[in-house]
Amino acid sequence: YGNAKIGHGGGINGFSTYAMRVPEKKVYVAVLTNSDSGGPESEKVALKAAAIAMGTPFPEYKAITMAPETLEKFVGVYKIDDKSTRTIRLDDGKLTMQRTGQGRFPILAYKENAFFIPDSLLFLEFDRNAKGEVTSLTTTIDGGDPVAHARTGDKPVERTAVAMSPAAFDAYVGRYQLEGFHIDVKREGAKFIAQLAGQPAFEVFPSSDTSFFLKVVDAELQFEKTADGGMQLMLNQGGRKIQGKRI
Repeated sequence: YGNAKIGHGGGINGFSTYAMRVPEKKVYVAVLTNSDSGGPESEKVALKAAAIAMGTPFPEYKAITMAPETLEKFVGVYKIDDKSTRTIRLDDGKLTMQRTGQGRFPILAYKENAFFIPDSLLFLEFDRNAKGEVTSLTTTIDGGDPVAHARTGDKPVERTAVAMSPAAFDAYVGRYQLEGFHIDVKREGAKFIAQLAGQPAFEVFPSSDTSFFLKVVDAELQFEKTADGGMQLMLNQGGRKIQGKRI
């Protein structure tokens, strides 16, 4: 809540840690966890504990129900900077938020114009003009300063998958070595799968004969034959393009 903090996390197989200090308040918190996946994040636990120690605990909100037609008014694209946005969508009667290059997260209302992301310290509030129209979105992350994002005139982009035979996709199956990591491309029955090293496997959907998109995160895979007859992959995510060959 406006106080400067110094913190650092660490981890190894089976363990994760986070330690932080708030010099102005003479508060120090260390969190040691015998797990590196699942459960609350060490950093979030440390932040909550520090806030309690300073007498300014983070609020605990309870979700309320809002009609889909009311939630629809918040749908739109909100500018972060020249390269990034936050997109609000209505999926099956519930709102989600997606930052450029990242995944979609559900957001739950706790009052008319205010929302939170479960199991996080990210809070959102939509701002309206005199006519009642939603004009901007203000986010507060981990107790930091509120940041306003103006609503653009753009509509959320929804990609549509095209038909592709499993045999055609098989031409792309294999392991691709990129910068410091690899991606495994495989097929499970009629499903096309991509798996980044150390992460869960996700289904990818063809947008053309050579391009595929993910629904869980804002990313795209593009395949292209190399001059020597091999195959290469281009990962487009968060404004970055990373290329790698099949090995």
